[in-house]
Amino acid sequence: VFKAPCMFNEYYKNPTVTARDLINGWFHTGDLGYVSHNHLFVTGRKKDLIILAGKNIYPQDIESMVNETEGVIPGRCVAIGVENEEKGTEELVVIAETNVVDPHELNKMKEKLYERIAGQTEVVPAEIRFVPHKWLHKSSSGKIARKANRLRYNQLPPEKSVLSENVKPTSASPPLEPEKNVDEEVLSIIKLILSNKRLSFTELKHDTALLTSGLIDSLTLAEVIAALEYKLSIEFPPSMLNVNYLNTPRQIADVIQKLMKHPELFRALRSTVSTHYTNERDGKCEYFLARQDGINLLILGSSKAVRLTTDIASKYGYTGFNFAVNSARAEDWYAILKFVLQHNKASLRKVILGVDIESFSNGVVMDRRLRDSKYLVKYLNPEDLTTSKIANKHTPPMELNDKSLADIILENLKIGDVRDEIYNPETGDHITSRIDSPGNDRSPVVLKNPLERSSAEYLMRMRNFTEISSVRMEYFIQFVELCAENGIQLLIYLSPLHKKLHQQIVENTEYGSRLKDFKRLMDSTSLPFLKFFYTPTVDTFGGLEDDFLNGAHMGRANADILLEKLLQENTD
Repeated sequence: VFKAPCMFNEYYKNPTVTARDLINGWFHTGDLGYVSHNHLFVTGRKKDLIILAGKNIYPQDIESMVNETEGVIPGRCVAIGVENEEKGTEELVVIAETNVVDPHELNKMKEKLYERIAGQTEVVPAEIRFVPHKWLHKSSSGKIARKANRLRYNQLPPEKSVLSENVKPTSASPPLEPEKNVDEEVLSIIKLILSNKRLSFTELKHDTALLTSGLIDSLTLAEVIAALEYKLSIEFPPSMLNVNYLNTPRQIADVIQKLMKHPELFRALRSTVSTHYTNERDGKCEYFLARQDGINLLILGSSKAVRLTTDIASKYGYTGFNFAVNSARAEDWYAILKFVLQHNKASLRKVILGVDIESFSNGVVMDRRLRDSKYLVKYLNPEDLTTSKIANKHTPPMELNDKSLADIILENLKIGDVRDEIYNPETGDHITSRIDSPGNDRSPVVLKNPLERSSAEYLMRMRNFTEISSVRMEYFIQFVELCAENGIQLLIYLSPLHKKLHQQIVENTEYGSRLKDFKRLMDSTSLPFLKFFYTPTVDTFGGLEDDFLNGAHMGRANADILLEKLLQENTD
């Protein structure tokens, strides 16, 4: 609101609006903004704000992106919120004027806009509509009139779809045989769902990125999965619902082929896998409590650290235990170290910590598996438990490349004793990981495509990582202080990624900036008991370029090389 000597007295012949906006001499502008250092910053109009599932979208931000797109007439676009009663929220609709008439070029423009908007805002428009020049209404002052254009849009008929077949088949539709190619079936269903949403992507191909490009959102992906399950008489187990396996039509088709080839295995996995992943942390706690002796070396980290083995450490005189657990973050490290110090039967001399930079993310909530742990939760700040939301349980993706290993795991599943992660009860060492792992084999893996199974997940995860979490940094500081108080040498290394994955996420996310933040912190630390190894890629410690299970997880050979490097110069 504001008042001024030269302010107007009323809207011309509009007493209703005058009474609404002019109150006791103050003009209620309807603008949103904030004050910083005595400066006023206007962010937009309150009545134009789009609220999409609780997320505030400022239309001018969207319009700025659209205006920069080749083919759109500059200054001739509008972003509006259109109510969707079925979803109970507004949807984002973009209307842009263009002189382009070629359908092929229009589709390319539309795909580029979906990718740009989703990539920068994490919001997928419900529709992008191109209209002829001078179609949009403007106000008398020359500004785009959003209310008038919303009314005009609502009067438009749905944009003609390139496909008209119903997504759901009749119940008599026969399921595809495992040996048949399902690529075209998947592509067809995705096109149909996009078509029903008034989207017409004639250029959709087998390798088109779906989620990471912004072409579809997670709700639309759920529709795709549901339609495929209905049409093909299959059921996706939780372990396969991972962006790394569902980001392109071809990846989805590959998953379906595996489901058809091994239906009995996935039926078993559906009934067992989630229980293990809820209790994995407690499982390692129980292994540790059952030890008859103590340890003097502790390995910590996420799933990227599970292949570091205590037998390598034993060569340097250490009795170790690998307490790395899936998706471990700073609060996990702290709670696990507290647990070990309380129950260890010896003096702990060394801790090796593998840091994933996303372990400090402000965009990831506290893991449910830690909150549910009966052994570890007591070491956490109660306020963090009451204010943090519970994360969804996470199960990693799985492959079925090795039939003999699949048979072994299936056999164990029948007696209810195996999970898709198996650890040595005495040492916590990783025995096998998922169905595509080389198990105990220390020979190098040759990864053919380092981006196929990791890039999608990392791109989406890092979009939410805007700064280092102060809460997680506090847990990390307490973790370091515990080491100091107990005379423990702390060796910290960065969990290395494949060079191609590292390059991709540095170029497309804030990952590189967050790495620099953490490196600056470590470089500024002059604690005699702490040593930091900057190992973002394997070439920094002499590792093998392609010994990776996927772009984010090293093979056993690289894990051995890394652990040898850490211990060679840092043995008591």
